[in-house]
Amino acid sequence: MEIDEATLADLFLAKATPKQREAVVSKDDLIVISAGAGSGKTRTLSWRFAWLVATGSARHDEVLTITYTEKAAQEMEDRILSTLKEWLQILEGSSLTFKQKDTVSRNLKRACERFDEAQISTIHSFAMNLLKSFSHFLDTSPNFDIVSPPQEDQFYGSAVNALDLLDEDWFVQGAAPEWHERIKALFSNDTFKESLNFYGPRAFVDLARQACALFGSRGLDPEGLFEGATRLEDLDSRTMDLISALRSDQGGFYDSLYDFWIEEARAKDYEKDKLSLSVRVLQGNWKERRPKSYIEWAHFLVDLNDKVFSDIRSGGEFKKCLESVLSERFGHEGLKAHREALSCDIALARWAIEASKDRPLREILLKFSGMLWAIWEEHKKRHGILSFDDLLIRAKDLVASHPEAAGKYRHILVDEFQDTNGVQCMLIESIKAARQDQTIKLFVVGDLKQSIYRFRHANLEIFADYIRRAQGGEGHYIALGESFRMSEGLLKNINDLFGHLWRDGMSSSLKYPYEPLIYPEILKKEDKDLETTHDETESLQIVIEAAGEDKDGNKVNGASRKSSLALKLAGLFSAIHEKGAPWNDMVVLVPARSYYEALEEAFQRLEIPAVFVEQKSFFSRAETIDATAFLLALNDPEDDFAMIGLLSSPFLRLSQEVALKALASLRKENDRGRAWNYVKTNLSNVARKIEDLRRRAFLRGPADALNYLLEEPLWMMSLPPYKRISAFSNVRHLVHLLKTYEDAFGKDVVGAAWYLKETTKLNIPYEETTPLGEDEDVVRVMTVHAAKGLEFPIVAVFGLEHRRHPRSGSSLVPSIFTGAVLSSYPDPFMQKESPPSKIVHDYLEGMAQDEEKLRLFYVACTRAKKRLILCGSCSVDKERNPSGKNGLWLKSLLAWQEEKNFDISEKLSGEIGTNYREKRKTKIKREPSKPVSLKKISLKVKPSPIDRLSATEYAIFSWCPRAYRLGYKQGLPLKWELPRSEDYGGPDVGSLMHWILAHWDLRKESLPRFFPQNDEGLEEVLRLLPTGMRPALKDKAHWDTLQDWLSSFAESHLGAKIKGLLASRKGQILREAPFNIKMDFGTRLVGQIDLLYYDESKVYIWDYKITEESDTRENSFMDLYYNQLKFYGYVARRQFPRQALEMGLYMLREKRAVAVDMKGLSFDDVERQINDISFRVVNGPFEGNDNMCHSCPWKNLCSRQLRP
Repeated sequence: MEIDEATLADLFLAKATPKQREAVVSKDDLIVISAGAGSGKTRTLSWRFAWLVATGSARHDEVLTITYTEKAAQEMEDRILSTLKEWLQILEGSSLTFKQKDTVSRNLKRACERFDEAQISTIHSFAMNLLKSFSHFLDTSPNFDIVSPPQEDQFYGSAVNALDLLDEDWFVQGAAPEWHERIKALFSNDTFKESLNFYGPRAFVDLARQACALFGSRGLDPEGLFEGATRLEDLDSRTMDLISALRSDQGGFYDSLYDFWIEEARAKDYEKDKLSLSVRVLQGNWKERRPKSYIEWAHFLVDLNDKVFSDIRSGGEFKKCLESVLSERFGHEGLKAHREALSCDIALARWAIEASKDRPLREILLKFSGMLWAIWEEHKKRHGILSFDDLLIRAKDLVASHPEAAGKYRHILVDEFQDTNGVQCMLIESIKAARQDQTIKLFVVGDLKQSIYRFRHANLEIFADYIRRAQGGEGHYIALGESFRMSEGLLKNINDLFGHLWRDGMSSSLKYPYEPLIYPEILKKEDKDLETTHDETESLQIVIEAAGEDKDGNKVNGASRKSSLALKLAGLFSAIHEKGAPWNDMVVLVPARSYYEALEEAFQRLEIPAVFVEQKSFFSRAETIDATAFLLALNDPEDDFAMIGLLSSPFLRLSQEVALKALASLRKENDRGRAWNYVKTNLSNVARKIEDLRRRAFLRGPADALNYLLEEPLWMMSLPPYKRISAFSNVRHLVHLLKTYEDAFGKDVVGAAWYLKETTKLNIPYEETTPLGEDEDVVRVMTVHAAKGLEFPIVAVFGLEHRRHPRSGSSLVPSIFTGAVLSSYPDPFMQKESPPSKIVHDYLEGMAQDEEKLRLFYVACTRAKKRLILCGSCSVDKERNPSGKNGLWLKSLLAWQEEKNFDISEKLSGEIGTNYREKRKTKIKREPSKPVSLKKISLKVKPSPIDRLSATEYAIFSWCPRAYRLGYKQGLPLKWELPRSEDYGGPDVGSLMHWILAHWDLRKESLPRFFPQNDEGLEEVLRLLPTGMRPALKDKAHWDTLQDWLSSFAESHLGAKIKGLLASRKGQILREAPFNIKMDFGTRLVGQIDLLYYDESKVYIWDYKITEESDTRENSFMDLYYNQLKFYGYVARRQFPRQALEMGLYMLREKRAVAVDMKGLSFDDVERQINDISFRVVNGPFEGNDNMCHSCPWKNLCSRQLRP
C-alpha cells in the first residue's frame, strides 16, 4: 500500500512555511528558488533531497547536490543526513500502518546506510571525481594533480624573467608547435617592443594571468582570445550597443540639452561676447540636425564640449544669462557645474567616436595574453597538472561527448546559484542534458541580492536568466521571503533601507523590484506569548565621525577620523559588554582589510579581546620575514644579509649586542661570508646549531627544518604577550606552505628559499591564520565576504566611506567590455590623453562594482540578528553638510535618511548615540591583562595530530616508522602485496579481488558476470570499476587464475558462511564496510573493513590478502597484518562494545584461512597506540626497526646512517 504525497508532506514538512513546502514538493523540470537572508534555504534544499528519496522519485545516489565551498558542502552533507534520520524517526513515531510506512522507510534507511554514495560536494570536487572515474574516455591521466600556488607563481615568475630578457626561445620552447610562428611574429612587432618597454614585463604577465582567469571563466580558450584580438571592432560595437541602452533613459535629457543650446540660447544677441561666438558656431553646426542615434548624440556632446565648454572662464552678460536659465532648467549652478554634470556623458561620447584609437595596442596586449595562456596550458599538460577551471571545462566536454558519465542522475540541486560563472553553468547544463530517456530536473537556490563574488567571475546574469525562464513558463519560480534570523524591528529597518536603495531595481540591467523580507507569523506568535517587543530605534544605530578639526583647531584628515571612529566603536562595544553581552556576540564587518589596523589599535587601547580573520599581511609579518632569513641562511650561510637577519631574529635567542657585533664584522672584511665566519669564530654553539639545522633541512626538507621553531618555541619570550599566539600560528602556517611547495617541487632547500625570498620581497597578499577557535570569547573582525553565510547577535559595519577604483591602480587589466585596458599611452607625446578603452571600462566596470557593492552592503547588514551598528566617517562643510566624495555605502545611507526625513546631525557631530563618555567618567575596575606564557601557548597550539589515519598507516608505522616515512613522507610507492615470485599479483589485482568479493553473491553461476566474454559486457563492467582496477580486469590472460581463487573462496568454510548469510538474511553482514570515526584528540580513523558480520553474541572480522605463502612465513609481515586487524578490531569494539570479537586473514592465493589469536589483546592499549601514532606521523621521530629490514621493500634505499 503506497502512501499519498500529500500525507507525507503533512508528516515531514510540518515545520515548513507554505513557500518552502511548495518548493520541496514541486514536480517541475526547472525550479528556481529566490531565498532571502535567513529564509532557511539550506534547510529547504536538504528537505528537497530527503523528499526525493522518501517518495521514491530518486535514490540517494541519483541526486547530484552542488555548492561552491568545502565548508558549505560539509554543512549541506551534515544537514541532509540529519534530515534523513529525523524523517525516519518521524515516520516510526507516526500513526501510519506498517504497510504505509514500509516503502518510505526502506527508501530512507537505504539512503542513511549508503549515504557515502551520495554526491554532495563542491562543483570542482564533482568534476574531479568525474574525470578520475571516466578517464578512459579522455587523454587525461587519472593521476593528475591540481596546480599548487607555488607552481603557478614559479611559471609566471619565469615568464617575467624571460620577457625582461626578450628571451624568445623560452616562449617558443614552452609552446605547442602551432604557436611558434605567432610567437616569432609578436616578438618582431615594434609596437609590442615599445609597449613592453613602457609598461614593463611584470605588467604584461600580470595582464595575461588575469586574462586567463577572466576569459577562461566565460568558456574562452587561448586560441579564441588570440583570434578575438583581431576582431576588437566587433567587441567595441557590442559595447557601444550596451552604452546606448544604458544611456537611452537620457533621451529626454539630451533633447532638452539640444533645445537649450541650439534653439533657445540667444547667442546672436551678444555678438561681441567670446562665449556667444562659440555657441553660434555650435548652433551653426547643429541647427535643424537633431541627433537620432546614440552615435549622433555622441558627436553632438563632444562638439558641445570642444566648442563651448573648453573655455568658460571669461565672464560677460551672455554667461550670466545662460547660468540663470541653467539653474532653473537643469538645476546646475553655473556653467562649470553644468560641464561637470555632463562629464561622464561627454567621456563616453568621446569613446564612441575614438574607440579605434587604442585598438592596435589592445590587440597586441590580447595576443600576448593568448600566447602566454597557451604556453601555460602546454606547461600544465607536460607536467600532468590541472587548474580548477580545467576540471570544469574537461568535465563539461566529457559529459557532452559521453553523456553516460552523468547519466545516472535524475535530479540536480544547486545551492548559492547566484555565484555561478559561465563555465560552471555550462557544466550543469551538460549534466542536465545527459539522459535521453527522461529530463533531469534542476532545482537551483540563490539570492540576487547576495551575489558578491564578481571578483571570482561569478555572473549574476546567469541566475537572473533562470529566474526569467521560470517566470516565463519554463519552470516554477518561488520566492522564500520569511526570514527567521532578524528581530522584527531590525527586519523593518532593513526592508526600509534597501527598499529605498533598490526602488528602481537592483541594477541597470536587472529591473527586479526589491523583495522585502517577511517576519514569520510563527515568530510573531512567539513574541506575543513571551511579551517580547522590538524597538526599531534600538535595533539600528548609526555612528558617523565627521569632525573637521581637532580640539586644537587643526584640520583632521581621513586617517584620523577613521582612528577616532574605531575608538568610539570600541567604547560602544565595551558599554554593550558591561551590560552582559559576551564578546563573541559581537562582530565587526569591513569592506576591506585596510581597516584592520585602526580597529586593532582601538581594541588594544580599551583591552577588548579581538581576532582579525584572514589578514592578508602574512608575508609582511616580522616572524615571516625572520623565517625567510632563517631558511636563506640555512641554504647559504655565506649570504651575509640572510645570516645577519637570522642572528637579529628571536629564533636563536641572541642578544641585540651579539647581532650588532656580527653586523660590525661586515666592515672589517670585503669577502663574502663575513657574518658566518664571525659566528664560527665567536659563537661556536650557535654555529653548531645552524649546521645541525642545515643537515636537517637538506636531509628531511625545508619544512622539517623550519618546524624546529615550533618544537622549541622559547624564542617567543621576546615577543609581546598578545602577539605570541599569532606569531606561532604564522610560523606553523609557513611550515604548511613549505610542505605545499615540497609536494610540487620536492624537498629542495634552494628552491624553497628562493620562493620565500621572492614572495616576501613582493609582499604578495596572503591570508594569515586565525589562531583562536570559534568558541573563544572574543570580538571577531572580518571582511563582509568572510562573513557570508554567518550570523551574529550584534553586527557593526565599519568603513561606510570606503571607495575603490575600477582598475585598482593597475596599468594594464583585462576587460570584458574592451578586451584590455591601458592606463595611458606609451607614446610620450600622448601622455596627457586618456585611452578610450580606459574611459568606457572605468564607467562600465565602476557601475558593475557599485551595483555589487550595494549587494555587499545588504549581505553585511543582514548578518545581524538583533542589533546593527553602521559606522562611517566623512568630512563636512561649514553648514555640517557631508562631503560629496563619500563612499557608496555612506552616500546611500545619507540619501535614505534624507528621504525618510530623520535627523542625524547629532551623529554627524561625531558623538555616539548613547552618553557613553559620561558613563566612563567613573572608572570601571578591570582585570589587568595577563601575559600569555609559553605554557599557555603550548596548551593552545600544541602539536597537531594527523587529520586522518588509516589501518595501513597505523600498521606500517607500528611495523617500522622509518618505512612509514619512506612511503608516506617521501612518496615511494607502497608494494606490500607484490608477490616474490614471477607469479601473477600486485596491489591492483588485490583491489580488484576485494571489489568483486564486495559485490558478488558467491554463487558459482553468477561469477561469469564479472568476466564477460563479449566487449560490450566488458565495457559495462569496466564502467562500474574504479579507474585503478580496470587494467587488472582488462588482462584476460589471468582470468582463469582469478576465477579459481574466487571459486575456491566461495567453496571454503568462510565462503559458505557468507553465502548462507546473504541467502537467509539472518544476522548482519557488511562487505567493504566504510568507517569514519573521530577521536577525542581530533584525528579521524578512516577506511573500510573487507568483511564484517555479527549476531547477538559475537562480531567477526576478516581481511583478504593475496600475498603468497612464502611471504607469510616472515613473522614481520604477519606482524604488519596483525596490526591492521588490531586497528579494525578497535573500530569494531567502539561500535559493538558488548559482543565478543573474532578476527582472521583469508589468503586468497593459498586458499586458506588464518585465525588470529586474541589472547592478551587490550583495546585500551590499541587506543593509546593510535593516539601516540596520530601525533608521531606528523612530526616524527621516525626511528628504524632493524628487525624488519630483511623483508622491507625499501631496504636498499634506507641508509643505515639515517637510523639511530
